[in-house]
Amino acid sequence: KFHFLKPSYDELVSLGHEVDWVIITKDILEELVASSGDNYVNIYKSGRKSSIFPKKAFAAFTFLITLLKLISLQIIKRYDVIVTDDAGVVQSWLFTKPSVFILDNDISTLSYASFLLDYATVIFSPESTEVGKHADKKVGFGGVKATSSVRR
Repeated sequence: KFHFLKPSYDELVSLGHEVDWVIITKDILEELVASSGDNYVNIYKSGRKSSIFPKKAFAAFTFLITLLKLISLQIIKRYDVIVTDDAGVVQSWLFTKPSVFILDNDISTLSYASFLLDYATVIFSPESTEVGKHADKKVGFGGVKATSSVRR
């Protein structure tokens, strides 16, 4: 996701926007962002995984905690647009800010997370991705997220 969004980050910064990566500790993400010199905030320094709690219960709990952290960050930073693949769409909705939801899976594979699409202003996904009733929000691109290129 970092490499997918990095050109957009750079473009927004070059246009004078203040942009932050809001990340969780996962794989080498923090190392990539830190080495880029870009602004970032890590809201989960220990990651979001648990082997103790049932998966769905833990997902619901961490969703709420993530949303609270994003709301706090929104109050401090006052973001004007949210680009996300997670709870940030609810954050944007609560603060009446536009959002871009990055999606690379068909809606049928999202299970309980499909409700997030209701909150998105725009859904940015491969042309082949099925978004169900949200087709009017979809902006498609050729390829898949990992190898995407946006046509101008």
